Amino acid sequence: MTVAEAAEQSACSAKTIRRAIDGGQLTAVRLGQSAKSDRIHREDLETWWNQCRLRPVAAPRISVRDIPPPPLDTAEARLEKRLGISAKGKTVPRRR
Repeated sequence: MTVAEAAEQSACSAKTIRRAIDGGQLTAVRLGQSAKSDRIHREDLETWWNQCRLRPVAAPRISVRDIPPPPLDTAEARLEKRLGISAKGKTVPRRR
């Protein structure tokens, strides 16, 4: 079958088929001197489909114990610490 026929049967573009051939993922036979003469065997197309098939991957198991607890300080406390002020409005010397 031609590249166009393989693309139609695969429900993809001829460019996708051409990329697979150029990338060595899909076997094609060149009958002439140009890429227009490339032909693909049905079995090779099916093999390529099977290689492209996505296999489901199991989701990683995460335990609740693996998740660290949130910080105990509040957003206000973090801002005060960043800005170097105390809750009473006085500036606190920064540690370096």
